[in-house]
Amino acid sequence: MSALRYLCGVPEHQCQGAVTKVSPSWRGSMKSHASSEEAFRCYRRYLLNQGYEQVGPREFKREGEPITVLPKKSRFGSPLRKGKEGRWMPDKKDHAII
Repeated sequence: MSALRYLCGVPEHQCQGAVTKVSPSWRGSMKSHASSEEAFRCYRRYLLNQGYEQVGPREFKREGEPITVLPKKSRFGSPLRKGKEGRWMPDKKDHAII
């Protein structure tokens, strides 16, 4: 298992990640991904389902709205690290937060 998990920012009911037990200060569990690239793909899928069109590797647009540019795949998502009792908690590394 990886030393980190990543949150993608997609609403839980539309996220393709695995259910992850998190720190009690959060809600107890949420979905996360094994890599930042996997979190990026999940968010990309979410944007496409919301009616966005992909116009570049990280650029998305929707009619009448400015272009949305996502962070690089290698820095995408909010990292979580292992905590006590098998729970995950926010990591302090400098990553893009989506």
